[in-house]
Formats: sequence, C-alpha cells, structure tokens
Amino acid sequence: MYLESLIILFIGIEIGMLGTYIQIQYPLVEFISVQAPSDYINRSQIEVYQDKFCVLVNDSRVMNYAATGSMIPVLNENANGIEIQANKSIINIGDIVAYENDGKFEHLNDSSLIIHRVINKKIENGIIYYLMLGDNNFNVDGWINESRILWKTISIIY
Repeated sequence: MYLESLIILFIGIEIGMLGTYIQIQYPLVEFISVQAPSDYINRSQIEVYQDKFCVLVNDSRVMNYAATGSMIPVLNENANGIEIQANKSIINIGDIVAYENDGKFEHLNDSSLIIHRVINKKIENGIIYYLMLGDNNFNVDGWINESRILWKTISIIY
C-alpha cells in the first residue's frame, strides 16, 4: 500500500512538473447560444388516430440525412425530416435549412445540400444573407445568399 501511494505521488509530481515546463494549450471554443426553430406547423394541422398520425402540410417532402455528424444531437442519418420549399418570408434565426454546397465542403460533391442552422441574418443591397452553423461544428459556414437556400426543415421524426 505504501509503495502504491508512493508511485501515485511520484506520478502526480511528475505530471505537475511537466505542467510547469510544458505549456499546454487548449483550443479556444466559443459557445453560441442556439435559438429554437420558428414554429410552422399549427396544432390544427396534426391529426392523431389510433394507428397513425398525419401532419397536413402542402408541398412538403421527407428527407434523410448524411452521416456527417454536423447536426448531432438534433439530426443524424436515422432521422427523417419534413421539409418545405424555402423562401425568405419563412426563414428565421434558429431554423434548420438545406442550402446548395458551393464547394466549401470538399468531402461532399457539389450537388450535395448542406443542412445547418441559421444563426444570424443580414441584408446588404436588398439581398438577404444568412449565417449558417452546424450544431456540432465549431466554425460557421459563412454568409449564405438567400438564393442558395432551397428547403426549410419543419419537423423531425426519429
């Protein structure tokens, strides 16, 4: 017992001494408070039956997601998203949208859609730009022109 305590003490001293000689740097991470998506589906559009439920939304589609990990824990490859065609009047800070890849994400092909959250919005010369970020990413995607945003996620089914 004495020897084990001495070894643990010695290891602790060595680690402590290393800390004084080696400057250990941790990456600076800025945590961004994320807004919840805006409400789109009214209670009157949801019908619940004994054996099923229906969400009554016109011009919608069901979307599956790639296993990139950028939107975990909200989205993963097993989630099913209900999306509607996007237009600037329905996109708000906090919404999850799908936008066209402009080549920034080299690991995806150019026809891939990026599904990330809107964290800010600005207007320059009459054009709306949205600042995008994956919930599980540390770097923003940059300002995305409104014309590149194609779909808005209005529901996620796990």
